[in-house]
Amino acid sequence: MVGVRNVTNLNLSVFVANKCYQCGYCCTKRPCRYGSWDEAEERCIRLTKDNKCSIYDEIVEIEKGNPFAMMGSGCSSPLFNKMRDEKILEVFDGVQSVST
Repeated sequence: MVGVRNVTNLNLSVFVANKCYQCGYCCTKRPCRYGSWDEAEERCIRLTKDNKCSIYDEIVEIEKGNPFAMMGSGCSSPLFNKMRDEKILEVFDGVQSVST
């Protein structure tokens, strides 16, 4: 068949997701299955003031071994995400590139 390929032996570990910088953007769009929505604040109730998940460690433990774990699978919204861009600048502030 044209356009169909066999993906039975596809090695998913070769795919690299966009790194998560814990900017909190996704938690301002909708809560995950462990969170709840705060209508007044328009964000998940588990999101802290510095945009971190307050139950991050618990979620990581629950999802340990899941190849598509909620935490650590990468950023689901890397494009047009000002919160992520600002966090990246914060993380890399003062870091200089090194030529090899």
